[in-house]
Amino acid sequence: LSTLAQSNETVNPLPAPTGTYQVGTSLFHWVDETRFEIIPALVARNSLQPGTAVAKNPPTPIKAEAKVRADTLAMLDANQPVTVTEIDKSWAHIEYGDIAGWALVSGLINADTKRELMVQVWYPADVEVGAAPAAYLPDSSLMVNEFNTVIKVLYNLLLDSDLAASLEFRSYAFSDAPISSAQNSYPVLIFSHGLGGFPALYSAQLEEMASHGYIVFAIFHTYLTPITIFPDGRMVTFSLPRSLDFYPGIDIHRIASEDQIFVANQLQALNNVTDNVFAGKMDLESLGVFGHSMGGSAAVFSCYNDSRFHACLNEDGFSNLLYEMNRGILQPSVYMQKEINPDSMTNIYRSVRGPGYNLIIDGFGHLSFADFVWGPISSPDGEDILHRIWTGNIDGLRATRIVRAYLLAFFDTYLKGENNALLDGPSVDYPEVNFQSRNSER
Repeated sequence: LSTLAQSNETVNPLPAPTGTYQVGTSLFHWVDETRFEIIPALVARNSLQPGTAVAKNPPTPIKAEAKVRADTLAMLDANQPVTVTEIDKSWAHIEYGDIAGWALVSGLINADTKRELMVQVWYPADVEVGAAPAAYLPDSSLMVNEFNTVIKVLYNLLLDSDLAASLEFRSYAFSDAPISSAQNSYPVLIFSHGLGGFPALYSAQLEEMASHGYIVFAIFHTYLTPITIFPDGRMVTFSLPRSLDFYPGIDIHRIASEDQIFVANQLQALNNVTDNVFAGKMDLESLGVFGHSMGGSAAVFSCYNDSRFHACLNEDGFSNLLYEMNRGILQPSVYMQKEINPDSMTNIYRSVRGPGYNLIIDGFGHLSFADFVWGPISSPDGEDILHRIWTGNIDGLRATRIVRAYLLAFFDTYLKGENNALLDGPSVDYPEVNFQSRNSER
């Protein structure tokens, strides 16, 4: 992100979308009535201490000691308190009368709220003459402050203190513009940010896809993004501890995948409601899913579990959750990776049963997929770690061009049926991309 501060607004440093459509953007607020919000409960486990009496609500299976039958513990009355005698990461050792065992903490804390999401959509638009583009990042100071806190906690990275001022520029999208009438319907993509990220951080990708005729719904994964602002003014901030290996059995990638599947459900309903601009405009037979880091691995897992997704793309995301895919994924899939330590995701690529593409990109770091590869960012651990793992040493504009080119090539091929030569093999236009494919004869 550039620091070209000029008066109250800076010049947009991101490359303009290359498609023929102008781009609109809107926000949706959805509540998943089928899921409790468990993340605050996980964080609240830090308040549990030996001797604490807590209600076991909702009921949850219990990891039993050898001398206690697991099914007995699982039948404990949900309304009776248990006593916590020991805490071990996500497990609490409990006593209930003469029964003792280990229970997931998330099952011991009242969860009376449902999972709630904000979702931002980018789409092909018919923009009125004279309309002003939307801000790249509304409330930029608030978001940047929270984001800086998050990446310091998670990754030991620091942003320039003047970054918020440098983000006060206009995007290439127009708020609530009418959806384009050029086509009857458009293919649809669901996007998920990385842990601690947010949708606008990937605007260069999302605006590009919309300009080429895709409707892209990008999820704010509540509690996994720096801040979520709901329509009634409530603000929810990032809420996870430092360690990324927390809570066995409770996987943030699984939560993100469940969010993606929930959004797919909402889109089916939205497409059939006549009083919204997207009614009938979404071709949900051409539905894809993609994401970065946490969002990328969640996208692959969603595609594996839900056949409504016809293609998925993963930008440098890995989770042990993916080893649950013991059958191998059937839908077309792409695995874009930084050049350092690509082996784990390559193993997932080798297991695919459908068309698969493994793209290991020279010079890329983990953050090269996001807009802030241009930003003044540093690491107390040293420049070597910063560049090798996080920002890479590739020029930010070049990184964006590579990501956008392969995104379009892949989804155009498998959602629009427009074969693209980029998927045929190594490209002289993008020599940084080490290209592998399997089962990809078209």
